[in-house]
Amino acid sequence: MDNLNTQLINEYVQALGQDVFIQTVELYEQQAQAYLHQLGEVAKIADHVQWQLQCHAMKSAAGNMGLQQLHAMLSSLEHSQETALQLTQRVEQLTQLNQQSLQQLKQWLAQG
Repeated sequence: MDNLNTQLINEYVQALGQDVFIQTVELYEQQAQAYLHQLGEVAKIADHVQWQLQCHAMKSAAGNMGLQQLHAMLSSLEHSQETALQLTQRVEQLTQLNQQSLQQLKQWLAQG
């Protein structure tokens, strides 16, 4: 569960209740798909300004969900000046890490 900040997640679950937090996870999943789509589009043309904006938005959302490894990766990529090809590869990496993190989060919630 190293992808997760379980202390933060546990605090949210205690404050909101598990059902509400699961709804929040579902909302994040939808929003993350939109962020990843936008990152893919701006990566194709290496639009570094929009890349930064989209990374920042997704970084905030991931951090709020307790997805600490994804948050850290987005933080490190936020000011990237890489080429379109490199940015496109980063989107693939982000997509995989997002999926892994969400899977771990759901497993953690199922155990609780």
